[in-house]
Amino acid sequence: IFLNGQYLGKDGWAYACGLQLQYTEQVDRDRCGQADITRQWTATGASGRALTCEQYISVQNDQPLVSDSIIWPMDFHGEGCFSVSDPDSLPAGYGRPVVRSGAWTVVRYNDQVYSGAGDACVKIVREWTIIDWCVFQENNKAGIFRYNQILEFRDHQPPVFEEACGKTTEVCISGNSCTALVSMSAAASDNCTASGALRWEYGLDIGNNGSIDIRGKGATLEFALPAGLHRMVFTVVDECGNAGLCERWWLSCYLGFRCSSKYQ
Repeated sequence: IFLNGQYLGKDGWAYACGLQLQYTEQVDRDRCGQADITRQWTATGASGRALTCEQYISVQNDQPLVSDSIIWPMDFHGEGCFSVSDPDSLPAGYGRPVVRSGAWTVVRYNDQVYSGAGDACVKIVREWTIIDWCVFQENNKAGIFRYNQILEFRDHQPPVFEEACGKTTEVCISGNSCTALVSMSAAASDNCTASGALRWEYGLDIGNNGSIDIRGKGATLEFALPAGLHRMVFTVVDECGNAGLCERWWLSCYLGFRCSSKYQ
């Protein structure tokens, strides 16, 4: 018997004149590197007489999974969006654990996501779990390895308004009314935050005198404006706290009179 090139001894012997030895074997191997081998030997002498015997060999896994066999991914701190947090999208060394073992393993993770954690836009605590099915035992949790990886993402790009800011829109006051009912709205997009998750606020400066008279939340406002020039300020904030600001003016005048250019 030889193991790793070292002679250990004999597991049996046969002697006869003109002896011929042959064997057949059946191997039952599992995914853990263990195997049961049944080897049937046949010794045939010069006279043609043959004898057979069976040999049983059990192969054990000598490389079970241990903590030192696992290279856990490093913590990640960088610029980018939460959408790039998939392990396969991260740079080398930050993605998935590397298992240096022939063990039969399963690797999985669970994320806890925190917004606005410290100076990070999004902080993820990723708990990795590796199970070695070859030694796993439910009662004592043998064969389970866990590790927490920290991922922090920062983004400094504010949302972008979809329509031009700084423009003036003319509206007319008709009939016997002293005001014009105006619907004011805005839309924006962001590189990291979905449009539905953007936070909106507005401020209406009636008379454009530099003082905000009406404040509210949302991206739409309907208001009856008196004659004159009025300023509307929309503010939109993404999930990283980056804010975008857009000013627009509404000039309301009575029907039949051209609005004065001094307001534009």
